[in-house]
Parts: sequence; structure tokens; C-alpha cells
Amino acid sequence: MNDKILMEVLKKFNKKRTAKFPISISVLRQVPFFTEFFSEDEEILKELSQLADPDNNSYIHYKTFKPGEIIVQQGDIENTIFWLLKGEARVRSGDKVLAYIKPVTCFGEQTVVDAQGRTATVEVPEDKDAEVVKIDWNFTEQGHETAGPVHRTALKKYNR
Repeated sequence: MNDKILMEVLKKFNKKRTAKFPISISVLRQVPFFTEFFSEDEEILKELSQLADPDNNSYIHYKTFKPGEIIVQQGDIENTIFWLLKGEARVRSGDKVLAYIKPVTCFGEQTVVDAQGRTATVEVPEDKDAEVVKIDWNFTEQGHETAGPVHRTALKKYNR
């Protein structure tokens, strides 16, 4: 799908819905997924930043998690992909630490793409905050016209 068609789809979708608290385009520019595919078109990024559910809640959020806070709980079933922008996150299963996530890294995509429960807990270490972009992938299941192009892009990116 070319940028012109995608822009028309985004404008049509967002005609009646505008996120109450849209994410900043400057934050979207920090997420490689968006910059890799949409970096040349400010309008597309603007429309993506405004994606909202029927209650006008944004599908893309920026959140700072505090030390010790859990970002993802093992076993949970949800449709959220995360990008760690700043700080650090620890991945563990039970009491065993599996890895540390550094900026700028995507996590949580396996659960979304494979439709399974979370395979590990992701939490913020005790000594740092973690700044994260959360993408609620439910917009791809709500019949939004943007879902197809964005979902196909993600599947290609993660070789699914």
C-alpha cells in the first residue's frame, strides 16, 4: 500500500475519532517501527498518533514505569506491544532473570503475533525508571482500515 492510500485510510478512520490524549509525534519518531516505515510523511505519523477506540482513548500510549513496577505479567493474555525508549527492563520467569532489555527495543510482540499468553514477566529494576511506548494492538481487531497495512508491516518485520 502506498503512502497516499494509507493517508486516505487514516483520515477516513480518524474523521470521527480523535484520541483524548494523543501521543506526541516526537515520541513516535523514537520508535523504530514507525520511523522505518513512515519517517518521510509527517501526516501519516500525525494520523497514527490520533488513533482512538470508540471511547476516544488512544491506541498508542507513552508511560513512565517506576522502579519495581511490572510492565508485563507472565501468563497474561493481552494485545499490547511495547517499545522501551529509556531506562532498562528485566525479563524473568518465576525468580530466574532471563535477560535485560535496553533502549530502543521492542518486546511483547510474540504474544500478539502468536496469540498466546505472556511467556515471562517484564519489570523495571529497582534503581531506574523505564519510559515505554505501549501499542494496543486491539485496533487491528476492531475493523479499523489502518489495521491491515500496519499489521502486515509488523508481520513482515517479525518474520511471521
